[in-house]
Amino acid sequence: IWTQLQSAAVPINKVSISQQHRFGSLRFNADELKVPLLGAVVSFDELLANLNDNAKLHSAPYYINKIDSIKQSKEHVCLCYQNDNGEHTLSARLLIAADGMHSHCRQLLGIGVNENKVTDSALTFALELNGAHQHCAWQRFTRHGTMAIVPMNQTNVSRLVWTCDNNYAQIVQTWSEAQLLEHLNSVYAGSIPTINHIK
Repeated sequence: IWTQLQSAAVPINKVSISQQHRFGSLRFNADELKVPLLGAVVSFDELLANLNDNAKLHSAPYYINKIDSIKQSKEHVCLCYQNDNGEHTLSARLLIAADGMHSHCRQLLGIGVNENKVTDSALTFALELNGAHQHCAWQRFTRHGTMAIVPMNQTNVSRLVWTCDNNYAQIVQTWSEAQLLEHLNSVYAGSIPTINHIK
């Protein structure tokens, strides 16, 4: 589906990886590696729409509102489900249950789960820069977690994903925009254009 997504994708042509308060850094770009791009940023809505359109080209998709039961045999699996047109049965040799963390399919099949408590959170912010992002992605390791900044459609807007300890994430969420701006600009000082606003 890349040919359909390409026009809406924001290319990443340069990557810069560094650690705060350390001299070393790793930088590379698409031209040096003789590749058209290193990666791309695609909105979830755009990706989902293209996946649906592509699926329709190859077969009629089954839209399911609720799964009532799943029965397995050695030869196939039988799925009883409901949609806007009523109740239906679908048989296949393979069922891939990709219905999320609280999988209803897993529960119907009696498959257990082992849970590990996550001690980190991911905070996301849209950053308005005072200069062009130049299709560069920046990653910075800090004592308060890892920060990754990727370019967006507007040449002066990037998206920050900050992974940090849950307790620190709660503190950050109490900061004003001015406090957050001061912190981020000090972390990335000299590495990226100054951050003017956070959305």
